Amino acid sequence: MKESALDTINFMSTIQLIKENQLLNNAEKSTLFKELKTSLPPLILCSHFVSTREIMELLINKEIADVEPKKAQKKTSAKAQEKHSSEEKLLLGTGKNTRGSSTKKRVVN
Repeated sequence: MKESALDTINFMSTIQLIKENQLLNNAEKSTLFKELKTSLPPLILCSHFVSTREIMELLINKEIADVEPKKAQKKTSAKAQEKHSSEEKLLLGTGKNTRGSSTKKRVVN
């Protein structure tokens, strides 16, 4: 079955309907947007309107990003950063001889 650009454009009304619905919480909206994204026709069926499909996918991704809560960045302490740098120092010498320096050969006269 060949899809048409009009079929893809109908996603705009669905996006708007989900966005404006006050009965849905953000988690439910996010779920609906993700399922709507998976129901977009595959690129192989959209060979004549690839740009339209990409625009619809961008709109859905934007709505998902707007609805999902922002993740807070974790702050690392100075101690954790120092530990990481000391580990790096240990790893820098991995190509060296780990058994230490060898004894020098003595010359017998």
